[in-house]
Amino acid sequence: MKKVLLVEDDLVLGSTLKNALDLHDWIEHVEVASNYNQALELLMQKEQKFDLFFIDLDLFPGKNGLELAQYIRRLSRYRETPILSIGHHPNLVTIGQLGHTQCLKKPADWFALDEMIESLLKDEES
Repeated sequence: MKKVLLVEDDLVLGSTLKNALDLHDWIEHVEVASNYNQALELLMQKEQKFDLFFIDLDLFPGKNGLELAQYIRRLSRYRETPILSIGHHPNLVTIGQLGHTQCLKKPADWFALDEMIESLLKDEES
C-alpha cells in the first residue's frame, strides 16, 4: 500500500484530487498540504514515508512547486521517489531537470492522471 503527499493550494481541486486518489486500492493514505510550509512540516515527520508526490507547480502564497520539488530531491530518502506535477503552464525542460517524473497540464485529464499514477507506483515497485 502506498502513501501520497498531495500539495495543492486550490482547496476544491485538492479535495477532488484526494477523493479520486482515495478510490484506488493501491493507495493506503493521501496526506494533503495546501502550501509549501505545510508540505515541509509533513516531510519533516520521521514517521512519514511517502511513495509518491503530487505537486501543484503554481502554489501560492510563498514558494512554488518547483522549489518544493528541489527540496524533496535534496532529502536522501526521497531522491528516487516519483514526483507528479500539475500546472497551468508547465515548463517541461525545467521540470525534467528538477527531477519531476511526470507532468500534467491543468485542467487535468482524469483518465490520463489515473494511468500516470498507476504507472509511477508500479515502476517504483520494480
